[in-house]
Amino acid sequence: MNKITNWFWNNISLLSKKIKKEQPPLRGFIINYLLLIIALLLSIILFPIGFIWALFRAGSLDNYSLYLLDFAKMIDRTGNFVMSYMFNDLLITQNGYKYGQKDETISGVTGKNYINHTLTGMGDTLANTLDDIQQKHVEKAIDDNPSNI
Repeated sequence: MNKITNWFWNNISLLSKKIKKEQPPLRGFIINYLLLIIALLLSIILFPIGFIWALFRAGSLDNYSLYLLDFAKMIDRTGNFVMSYMFNDLLITQNGYKYGQKDETISGVTGKNYINHTLTGMGDTLANTLDDIQQKHVEKAIDDNPSNI
C-alpha cells in the first residue's frame, strides 16, 4: 500500500508542476479531473466503511433501511447528472424534459417524459422495466423530485 501511495503522490506532484506551466483553461480542466479521481478513489475506500458503520449506529433495521433508500436516491440523482448527455440523446425526443438536474432522479425525469409522451422507444423500455419492478414507479417518482411538472 505504501508503494501505491508514494506512486500516487509523486504523480500528483509531477502533474501539478506540469499544470502550472500549461494554459489556464487546461489547468482548470486537469485540476477538476484530479479532484474527480480523488473523490472516486475515496468513495471506493470509504463507502464500504460507512455502510458498516451505519449498520451499527442506525439503531434499528428500519433506520438502516431508510439510510439505504436515501443512499440509493443519492446515487440515482448522481446518475441523472452523470448520464444526462447520453440519456437526453437516447431516452427522450427533442422536446422532452431534459435529464441532468442535480436534484432529480432518473425515475422522476423518466416519469415526467412518460406523462408528456416524450420518451423514445428506449425510454419507454426503461419506464416499463421500472414499472415492472414497482407499479407506476416512474409516475410516483415525480413526487420525489423538487421541480414537478
